[in-house]
Amino acid sequence: MRTRADVVTGNNGEYSFEAQVGKYCVYLKRDWRDEYCVGDIAVYDDSKPGTLNDFLTAPDEGDLKPDVVKRFEEMVAQAQQSAGAAAGNAQQTAQDVAAAAGYARAAEQAKNDIDAALTGTLKMANHLSEIAAAGEKAQQKSRDNLGLKSAATMEAQSDIYDRTKGRLAIPGAFGFGCAFLPEDVIRFDTKSDFLAWVRNALPGEYSVAGPYDIIIPDTRFEGDAQHPVD
Repeated sequence: MRTRADVVTGNNGEYSFEAQVGKYCVYLKRDWRDEYCVGDIAVYDDSKPGTLNDFLTAPDEGDLKPDVVKRFEEMVAQAQQSAGAAAGNAQQTAQDVAAAAGYARAAEQAKNDIDAALTGTLKMANHLSEIAAAGEKAQQKSRDNLGLKSAATMEAQSDIYDRTKGRLAIPGAFGFGCAFLPEDVIRFDTKSDFLAWVRNALPGEYSVAGPYDIIIPDTRFEGDAQHPVD
């Protein structure tokens, strides 16, 4: 199954969204144009909440492809054989000693090849720790490069109607764009109940329902209603 979702950041670059278990291609675009791919992410059952950078730089099970693993095993076997041959021939004649030295050099080269292969695999895993060690300015620059700005360090809303200043908006904030469930519908039995709710409701969009002539004159209404945002 393929799923597409667009997440819009706030004025300060803040964002928040929930992703189901699966693998996703991540694209960034400014003003709904100039789209470009920044990488792939994988979400697992035991994945912990984190920033988009956390998931983009996390090692994936596909990072070590079968051909890489096979080559790694071949280099290890070659290093072991070369080291054993070097040790077995150390007491031979001068010609054998020269050959043993060649084996030793081959073993050292195999070790270097192994180190190079592992360095490429581990580079991404070490990226975040390197940024953290470089200090706050480096961390902020990394967030800016991903278009996150200060959003990565903000605390998210406790619910969609949370209006605490400085908090990161969650999907469906203030009800706008929220997919309301049946249990989210606010039902009114009398016009006085509806008017009392209008006077006290927080600004936002709500799913409301009421019998004939309660919400809209001469109409039985069930749908979305907007309370002005100050």
